Order: sequence, then C-alpha cells, then structure tokens
Amino acid sequence: MLEVDPLYGMRTLKKLNREDFISAKSIISGLNVQHHFAGAKCLIRRTLPKRLERQETDMMLNELQHNFRFNLYVINTASLRAQDKHHAPARITTPQIQPLQALNAVHDGLSEWKKNNNRKGKNKAAESVTSIDPSLP
Repeated sequence: MLEVDPLYGMRTLKKLNREDFISAKSIISGLNVQHHFAGAKCLIRRTLPKRLERQETDMMLNELQHNFRFNLYVINTASLRAQDKHHAPARITTPQIQPLQALNAVHDGLSEWKKNNNRKGKNKAAESVTSIDPSLP
C-alpha cells in the first residue's frame, strides 16, 4: 500500500505480479478500487466513432485509453457499500455523520439540482412523495 494521493485524497495501491488463494470464509468484504487515471498517465483521445441509429458516423468521441504499465489503483473510499471496510485498509478516518445530517445533505443536493435544472428543455425534479420524521433514530 502506498501513500494518499493528493489529487484524489485516497490511498493508492499497486498491483503485484502474484496470486494468492484464500478460503472464501476469510473474505470480509470486496473493495472498490479504481484505476489511477492521473498517476498512470492515461490519455483521453478522440478515437471512438459516434453511433447514431445503430450506425457509426464520421464524428469521433473521446475515449479513455488506460495505461496499465504502472498498475496503480486507488481505494474508492467514497464507495457507498461497506464504507468501514474501505476506510480501514485506506487508513483514513472520517467524521461520523448523523442521520439528520445525511437527510439535510440530500435535501441540499436536491435544491442545487433543481436550481441548475430549471433551464428550458430540462426535466423538472420529481417532488418527494414521502417524508421522514427527523425525530426517528
């Protein structure tokens, strides 16, 4: 395990050229790791033909070209699944977020989304049909 990457703020991993076999009973969780795009110096190039009505056109789209020569990855500590299992090997600590804080963040995000989505031709955000009692634990 390497250092925390300054760009992503996530711990980096380097893939080794070895295989280890373990019992399935020993697996606690899967980890979400992402290829380290910046550290591996991957490129974005216009190499992907755009398709229209299932046919290729002359227009080219950007396509990510991974460079696996460096075998660098980051532990995706923003993963929503098994957060504690992602944070432990990454050796990072995160503040405990209370349920009401999470709910407020969702509402704040929806408000921002609505503000940015009120332009002509954009779909309107659906109004919430449920409510949550903030006094619930």
